[in-house]
Amino acid sequence: MSCPCYNKNKIYTIVPTNCDVMWVGISLKKNMNISDALNPAFASGNLLYKIEEKNTKLTYYRTNIIKCAPINKNNKLRYPTYQEMENCYPTLLEEINIAKPKFVFLLGSLVAKFVFDKLNISHSLLPKDYNYIVKDIEGIKYVAIHHPSYINVYKRNSENEYIKAVLKLMECND
Repeated sequence: MSCPCYNKNKIYTIVPTNCDVMWVGISLKKNMNISDALNPAFASGNLLYKIEEKNTKLTYYRTNIIKCAPINKNNKLRYPTYQEMENCYPTLLEEINIAKPKFVFLLGSLVAKFVFDKLNISHSLLPKDYNYIVKDIEGIKYVAIHHPSYINVYKRNSENEYIKAVLKLMECND
C-alpha cells in the first residue's frame, strides 16, 4: 500500500529543489493540510522558525513522514503506526530526491529510529547535552535531534542551548 494522503496532497507543488535544510516531523495536526507542516503558528514550528531566523542564508523545507493527521476512533490525534510510516516513506524519499537537501533533521526519537532503520544506519538515544551526531549518507547529512515539542514542554529553560547546538551543526558542516 502507498501513502493514503499522497493523491490528496500534491507534494510536488510545494517541494523546493536544492534546499539546504529539511525538517522531518512525524505527522500533521488535525485540520491541517500538507503546506502547514511544522507551521510557525504552533509551538514546534515556532521553535524551528527561531532557528531559521538566526541563519537566513540557508533555505528550509518542512515536512512530515505522514502527510495527514492520524486520528483514532475518538477523533483524537494519535501516533502513527509503523505500517502507516512504512506506507508513506516512499513519498518522503521522493521529497528528499526533489529537494536535494544538505541536511535532513529528524525531529524526535520516533522519526529518527524509523528513518535510520530504513536507511540501515545504527543509531542511539538522543543526547541530553545536545551534542548531536551527523550521519552522512550519499552526501546528505542526517541528524536526529529532539523534537521541538519536547524542548517546549520539558526543556524550556534550555531552548537557547538547543538552538545553538542545531545552528552549530549547520554552520560547521556547510
